[in-house]
Amino acid sequence: MIKNCYQPFLFLALGFLSFLWIPTPLKAQEFSSYQWENRILLVIYSAEEDSLRKQQECILEMDEAGLNDRRIKVFFIGEEEYTLWGGMKDTLSFEARSFLKSYEVKDFTVLLLGLDGGLKLKTSFPVELNQLFSLIDRMPMRRAEMKVKN
Repeated sequence: MIKNCYQPFLFLALGFLSFLWIPTPLKAQEFSSYQWENRILLVIYSAEEDSLRKQQECILEMDEAGLNDRRIKVFFIGEEEYTLWGGMKDTLSFEARSFLKSYEVKDFTVLLLGLDGGLKLKTSFPVELNQLFSLIDRMPMRRAEMKVKN
């Protein structure tokens, strides 16, 4: 009889512990948490467009140091999940999907968000590094960063 008394508490404890291990989905607020710290490159694709995602990833791998120097965080965003390049993989939240819909994303899309969180680039093709870097290097905040380094 004593064992039956603890059974409800056991289920409660197991439920609480499983809650701690569930990864939290990407929320739109997480993008804003990078504001003023990092530029964000969002590579949005569907399963049919995975070849374009792979192409974009190969392009980015050519100069990781350049990406780091320009403080770019890259998110690959699929239909149900996202991957922070070189890091974690998780599910998309409803808020993140709504955030992406605000940019009217339909097919393969690359978005660049600046340090201020504003949209700096939107294209439906993989972005070449020279195009990405020259765009960023013309931005006033990037120019100030380069002056401080020199």
